[in-house]
Amino acid sequence: MSDRATSDRATESDQAIRNVALLSHSGAGKTSLVEALLVRSGAKPNMGSVEKGTTSADYTPEEQGHHFSIYTSILPLSWQGESFNVLDTPGYADFVGEIRGAQLAADAAVVVVSAVAGVEVGTERVWLSASKRELNTLCVINQMDRPNANFFRAMADIEATLEGNLAAIQLPLGQGDDFHGVVDLLHQKAYAWQDDNDVTTEVDIPEEVAGATAEYRNRLVEAIVETDDDLMDRYLNDESISDSDLHDAFYRAVRRNELTPVLLTSAFQKRGIRLLLDFMLEGVRHNRDHRPLAIVSGEPPVFSKDAPFCARVFRTSIDPYMGKETMLRVLSGVLRAGDNLLDGSRGTEMRVSHLYVPNGKEMQEVSELSAGMIGVLTKLEEPRTGDTLCAPDHPLALTPMELPPPVMALALTPDNRSDEDRLGD
Repeated sequence: MSDRATSDRATESDQAIRNVALLSHSGAGKTSLVEALLVRSGAKPNMGSVEKGTTSADYTPEEQGHHFSIYTSILPLSWQGESFNVLDTPGYADFVGEIRGAQLAADAAVVVVSAVAGVEVGTERVWLSASKRELNTLCVINQMDRPNANFFRAMADIEATLEGNLAAIQLPLGQGDDFHGVVDLLHQKAYAWQDDNDVTTEVDIPEEVAGATAEYRNRLVEAIVETDDDLMDRYLNDESISDSDLHDAFYRAVRRNELTPVLLTSAFQKRGIRLLLDFMLEGVRHNRDHRPLAIVSGEPPVFSKDAPFCARVFRTSIDPYMGKETMLRVLSGVLRAGDNLLDGSRGTEMRVSHLYVPNGKEMQEVSELSAGMIGVLTKLEEPRTGDTLCAPDHPLALTPMELPPPVMALALTPDNRSDEDRLGD
């Protein structure tokens, strides 16, 4: 049975929660990276282990037994006063419905690439689907502490395989067992880790990486000016561009998904995690920054808590005690317990009685859900994954979720009532 915590507190209607989906080929270290983010942000005291089945994201017996993610898990954290929901997704293509559903709920995608294996077929799949959703995308080269880790090989693989305007914003100081710091290319500073607490000390850029630093700094500047006409004119005319102008243009381009930055981490050693969290503060866009979504009928939602309610169902599941659980991302407006809803995709009305927010396997009951939040409704039979839920007086249907054609189809049909009971069990 899932642990359920109940609170009668109302959620703040002006919360600016941002939702970040971690995507990758299986084995790149997404779940370990989530653990490191939770520990560094103070959301939990110690890292769990995928091998031991003690992570916050992989909590079902199936996941713990197989040692990989099967379902999307939502883990909230706070950093420097900002709130995030981190969505840990499966890596195997067998669970593409979970992956695509998480992308429907996300403001940004963090595509994780192994420093050892580089870009794999699953990396390409999630990159393409995230691009179709026009998600604000970041790229993280993880496992920099592993034997045979090679940033330059992985970065060349990324640039050759993944489409878009990509640029590294960090270079490693050492690799594999010697991974001990990074060069910040945007601010032209180097940082070394003091200890296992991920605390950094500013150091001089080592002479052995000076040439690579200059090369990748030039690549970064070119990637930034490509997104800004004024900076491009100044660059071509050999006029000076201040660091502050580059900084502002860089983050604007990242939030508009016109530039994908590449960062470095070792989730196992919890190194580079603070820098990743710091980057997320400016590099992940808010709910209000989304472009208009494609619709089937009605008017596109306005991404504000003051607009009529609209949400998208991105996952449905069955809990043996709570019944059907409908997980949704609120796009606009506010939903309160007792409100009536319209399933705009199917034309059916329903009434909600209880509202929850997820935290791994736990659920916390709240009095309302507002724009930007991820919530869970229980015991509603009508909604299906991909459906649009909206206010009855403002009907709306968003374009349904796209799934690839199935490789095979299989259905079990009971012959009689006794077989039906057994199948239910």
